[in-house]
Amino acid sequence: MRLGTPGLAALLSGSPGGRRRRVYRLINAWCEPHGHLDALYSSLEEAIADAIAWCQEHGIDPLLREIGVEVCTASGDWRTVRLPHQLLCPLLCPVEG
Repeated sequence: MRLGTPGLAALLSGSPGGRRRRVYRLINAWCEPHGHLDALYSSLEEAIADAIAWCQEHGIDPLLREIGVEVCTASGDWRTVRLPHQLLCPLLCPVEG
């Protein structure tokens, strides 16, 4: 589930109970925001699942595509939580289509 296009500040501050929501984004093999998967996600799992689905839709083998994930910090900076690597690994189940 993509979070859509609201500003990052609105997404982070709009959580109930005053707790900040974590917001994730995908990065390419050069640790830059991914050019084709430019969205914000509410979880690491959603981000990776969307990247796998995108690869499958475009006929790209997820085992050949290196994509990583960053999370937005409290200061608004981005911190890498998953270095760019092959999308399917023993910790993830393949997405069936």
